[in-house]
Amino acid sequence: MSKLFTENQGQVVGLKLGEGALPGSVVLHSGEGTGGDKFGAASDTLIITSVNLGLSVNHQFTRSLGSSIYLYVFGDDFGDLQVSGLAFSSGTKASDCGLGASTGQTGVDGVLEFYNKNKTSKIAGSKVPQVTLQIGEGNPFIGFLLGMKLDMSDPDKRISRFSFLIRTLPDVTALP
Repeated sequence: MSKLFTENQGQVVGLKLGEGALPGSVVLHSGEGTGGDKFGAASDTLIITSVNLGLSVNHQFTRSLGSSIYLYVFGDDFGDLQVSGLAFSSGTKASDCGLGASTGQTGVDGVLEFYNKNKTSKIAGSKVPQVTLQIGEGNPFIGFLLGMKLDMSDPDKRISRFSFLIRTLPDVTALP
């Protein structure tokens, strides 16, 4: 059985496929589609650890006189997407665990660079920056990067936690 955090501070053990990890991938891209820069793709200091996705229907319930209730549906609503992960300092490398190649950039630098480059307020002319989250082979979610949180509360292990707040666009292809 693998230990995720060993007794030596700042050391991480990675799990590979075939050793209890689930197959699949989650990739965050800058821009619409999968042609943009991949977040943390060439880095040994960043890993995505969780994705929280909230989707809902745009609707309204209306009561009328008597006992009738009417439901009006207006298609899908915007989705809420939170992408979270770990950012390692330059002294704690995920490549030691088989998770990437070295770039020399710290994980915190990579998180801040991706946010500053792709945040929604970085409008260039009439083009609003978008990001795409690709889950597995299909299922791309296109949205706008609205916020970021960075938690550096574990300096002994030199590991920071980050999360990106993204609002996804509704699926308009499902409309009649």
